[in-house]
Amino acid sequence: MSDDVPLPLDPYLLGAWLGDGTSSSASLTAHVSDVPHWIAVIEAAGFIPTVRPGGGTRDTRAVGITCTPGQGRRGRSFMGRLVELDLRQNKHVPDGYLSAGAAQREALLQGLLDTDGTINTTRGQVEFCSMNSHLATAVLQLARSLGWRATLRTGRATLAGRDCGEKLRVFFTPVRTDPFVPFRLARKRDRVKELDGGKGRSTLSIAAITQVEPVPLCSIQVAALDGMVVLGDHFVPTLANLHNFMSYRTGRVPA
Repeated sequence: MSDDVPLPLDPYLLGAWLGDGTSSSASLTAHVSDVPHWIAVIEAAGFIPTVRPGGGTRDTRAVGITCTPGQGRRGRSFMGRLVELDLRQNKHVPDGYLSAGAAQREALLQGLLDTDGTINTTRGQVEFCSMNSHLATAVLQLARSLGWRATLRTGRATLAGRDCGEKLRVFFTPVRTDPFVPFRLARKRDRVKELDGGKGRSTLSIAAITQVEPVPLCSIQVAALDGMVVLGDHFVPTLANLHNFMSYRTGRVPA
């Protein structure tokens, strides 16, 4: 498990703002029943929460994220840090968060899913749906980097029969024995199942092995004692010699 790294904002709170925050202000929209949770999260991150009506319904609130007045307030504020990260009116996951420690990536994903994710009550399948391609692909990468077999589907978003553009949907199915948990909110976390129904939705498996002609290989050394590396966009654990083969055949080292 990779170690934590210094980050300008708490990853869980940042994930929540990316999911249900107002892109031009330091606030997020929450159901009244979740407001105490977000108040505690904001306080734990070193900020001051405020609550007022907002969100478009009588059951939602606008939860502000502010800080104490005084010298350097702009740099200390949540919005000031969003501006430094180029996130104001430009929602995306900064690269530093995508490559952060495993616990930090888990927290970021939890924030995104606690606000903008759902989990099926019957199958325990998680879904994140967004028209923001940057956020959807980030959720896909975060889930895969934590070991889940996540998939991405595209479709059309409609409102009252009107086509509003492309939507992206990320799916994966966690189980309670996984080393990571996709939610912190109890009402979502408790829907994670003991098993995935025996269909392998939470695991990767080998579909086929094909013999190929021998090719010249170069030798590399990896830090892991077992010689394993993570290969490609699916973060598949792979022996280092296969990684060399892919590098030779494609002319590049997979991410």
